[in-house]
Amino acid sequence: MSGNNSTLTVINSKCRNVNEQVVIVGGYDYSISSLIEVYNPKTNLWTEFFTITTNNSVFSAVLYKNSVFMFGGWDEKDQDNSDKVYSFDLLTKMTKELAPMIQKRKDATAAVVGNRIFVMGGYIDRKTTNTVEEYDCVKNCWKKVHPMNDKRFNHACLVYKEDIFVFGGDDDDDVLNSVEVYNTRTNQWTILSPMKSRRSSFAAVVVDDSIYCISGANGFMSTIDNVERYDPGSDTWTEVSALPDKGFGHSAICHNGKIICFGGVWSKTVQEYDPANDQWRIIGEMPNFRKYYNAFVTDLML
Repeated sequence: MSGNNSTLTVINSKCRNVNEQVVIVGGYDYSISSLIEVYNPKTNLWTEFFTITTNNSVFSAVLYKNSVFMFGGWDEKDQDNSDKVYSFDLLTKMTKELAPMIQKRKDATAAVVGNRIFVMGGYIDRKTTNTVEEYDCVKNCWKKVHPMNDKRFNHACLVYKEDIFVFGGDDDDDVLNSVEVYNTRTNQWTILSPMKSRRSSFAAVVVDDSIYCISGANGFMSTIDNVERYDPGSDTWTEVSALPDKGFGHSAICHNGKIICFGGVWSKTVQEYDPANDQWRIIGEMPNFRKYYNAFVTDLML
């Protein structure tokens, strides 16, 4: 979700409302990846929630029911890619090890649809892959499904109307602007109109029926500030207002019809975008530097 060992996973199918909180987990540095933080958009306050006892960093993750599911990444103990899978229950604060993935991978993205979780792309054996694995949350087992058209890491993904949209990333040779969508009912990938800009290590989020791809890198340590809005109905892209504090390795969520974008490489800035007036504003700072991590919205009282 990794210009170098990065995972950017952003899963927000629709904006929900009212008293939600944001769960922040994972990252490039092991010292911070195990720390779960909670952000309250209503009060603009941060809380150190819990420190999980796993050895993995730069893992991909999703929020499923009351738990954060974490997939693969880099195993600090074994100094190797990992196939390990963990779930962390936000209510009981218990960690459970689940059935391992079929392949060891890091820098992948993950998306949950119903009782199924899909892990896509990333690095396997030091090579970028287009392979996809599906996890059955009820049966605790894995199977391979149809691969993506493009191999990619540092990409972003999200769920919209039970389909999984995948954007950009790197393919070892270049930064991508390609976009494809996975139909979870037919097990088929379809190529869509590319983004106007090539980008990797960026954030993607749904607001109502529009998808926004935010900032990111378009080369080694080269950052872009532009933001694009995608219309799934017409398969078209439009540039909107640029991110004030541009960055990469960041994440974003939707809250009450607005986008909140958090930190990234070299930044702790929290920025808010209002689609109604196409304006960004800086609203605060994260308590810790964190890059290539996961952000989820939950209505649990944490």
